[in-house]
Amino acid sequence: MEDRREQDVRSIPQSKNVRTFHAMRTKAIFVRRSVKGRGRHERPRARKPQVLKVIAALMLMMTSVGSGFSVTGDTAQPAAALPALDTSAGSAYAITSGGQLVHVDLVSGNSSNYGVAGGGTGYNGLGITDSGNKAFAFQRDSTGNGGTVRIWDAASNTWSGGGAYTVAGMPAAGWLVAGAINPVDGAYYFGGYDLGDNPTFYLAKYDPSASPGNRFSTVGRVPTVATGNTATTVWNGDITFDRAGNMYMTRQNSGTTVTVFRITAAALAGGGTNIARQTVATGTIASGQQVNGIAYDVDGSLYMSTDVNLYRLAAGGTSISLVKASAFTGVTDLASAASPATLTIKKDIVNRVAPSDQFTVNQDGTTTDTTSGTGTGIQAEAGPVAVAPGTTHSFGEVMAPGSASTLSAYNVSWTCSTDDPTNPIPPGQATGTGPTGSIAIPNVPGVAVTCVIANDVAFVPAPAISLEKSAAPTSYAVNGETITYSYLVTNTGNVPLTNVNVTDVSDGDGTLSAITCPVTVLAPGASTTCEATYGVTQLDIDAGSVNNTGTAHGTPPTGPEVTDDSDATIVSGATPGLSIVKSADVSTFDTVGETITYSFLVTN
Repeated sequence: MEDRREQDVRSIPQSKNVRTFHAMRTKAIFVRRSVKGRGRHERPRARKPQVLKVIAALMLMMTSVGSGFSVTGDTAQPAAALPALDTSAGSAYAITSGGQLVHVDLVSGNSSNYGVAGGGTGYNGLGITDSGNKAFAFQRDSTGNGGTVRIWDAASNTWSGGGAYTVAGMPAAGWLVAGAINPVDGAYYFGGYDLGDNPTFYLAKYDPSASPGNRFSTVGRVPTVATGNTATTVWNGDITFDRAGNMYMTRQNSGTTVTVFRITAAALAGGGTNIARQTVATGTIASGQQVNGIAYDVDGSLYMSTDVNLYRLAAGGTSISLVKASAFTGVTDLASAASPATLTIKKDIVNRVAPSDQFTVNQDGTTTDTTSGTGTGIQAEAGPVAVAPGTTHSFGEVMAPGSASTLSAYNVSWTCSTDDPTNPIPPGQATGTGPTGSIAIPNVPGVAVTCVIANDVAFVPAPAISLEKSAAPTSYAVNGETITYSYLVTNTGNVPLTNVNVTDVSDGDGTLSAITCPVTVLAPGASTTCEATYGVTQLDIDAGSVNNTGTAHGTPPTGPEVTDDSDATIVSGATPGLSIVKSADVSTFDTVGETITYSFLVTN
């Protein structure tokens, strides 16, 4: 009978304390039976103190649930070790104000207490380590912006204190509501909102690996913008992380709208009073409910708790659905050790055709980011976005409004990779060309996939033209002589030139004919020779030279025309000379007073 009773007790899936209670109850029965079985010469009453002692121990155990101790026999001992918290898919934990951990089945919404309660009130901001061996929370003090970090340990099934801290700069009227473990540095991050129309989230962290005096530090502030709220609005929410250290945060006031923000690991590391955040999704829940906790599951779903209900926001979704009403009672926060798989699209600008060119990258056509400025390198980042392992997602880029160029002016390629060397993207899917692509997320919980879209200018347009002008002959000596000018025009750029022509300006007195060019379109590297003629005048001969400046013109596909000048000077070849021939009108004379006329023939 006794063995069967013990077997029945073991077969019931009870907690350690409940099993101890049954064992002690059995022991009490054994004691009673042994008393009844004694001979008449013995006085049964002599054994009553032992029975009373057992009963007293039972009562002590029953009133000590949550104190960290269980009772075995007559002696109080530390609570026995418990298995680590369940960190598998579909599992999360909530916490009550009294520090009671509550296991939550995310699929069904069913819940059950786990471990001992921490004692007292004000527990919030639950965080769970990757191993599930420890849970962190803070026990809020009466000011609202400070409290004591509390640590639950599975090995002892007890809560211990990690130290008190007041979040620097956070108004005393604020409210600490959030906490989570960052798997990258293993630190416990916690914080909350101030009051008012434009709520700011204040964030601090507790690093258990640091020396005792250096475990607390202020991370910074995340301004969140909301309008239409009174100065006494109380904000609620929570935080969680993916395994790359990106933080996700919810915000809700007394209304029904819940906003999910993302703060990248890089922004978080920068800290400061204006930590950047992006809106991931906005949804609504039932009136009168406030989201006080969030936890990811491995399928990328973000689960949300109120004090009684459990909700779900599917990966990539915007609609919050009810998983179970009255899933638990009086919980203040929700947490899990799961990390969602994520997809991030980045833009790497190698160079730009035009300084005004900007690019907008997208993930599944919705999550977007746009480059700015004139810099190169990683200039935009769409995501990370929680996705379900094993799903396929599209990505791409377009030219942003105001860009001078089109995508056809660029060579575009992309590369996708994971943060897990043991689960890389298959070679046939890891790279591609063109402004769009798709990627299959590996079927690995928590894997982070990053696709980088890189551009390189197909060519940097550099239109250019050159001109070499020559004359034949290079000198002149006769009035009316014809000079032929040649203009060698070459496209020295890397884009075609149209409307190729030459103009010429001369300082001579003669007339320059029209300049004719055999072709007026030149491909890069091509040349053509244009010609014109010039008639020399006496004034040109007298001047001694004629100078001409020719200018070649060409029009590129975009931008202003290009030009180049070339001079040619021709000189007079005439030699100055003067001759004189003197003659008389008579060859003899014989009379005094006779007149002789001399003539002087002067020739140039």
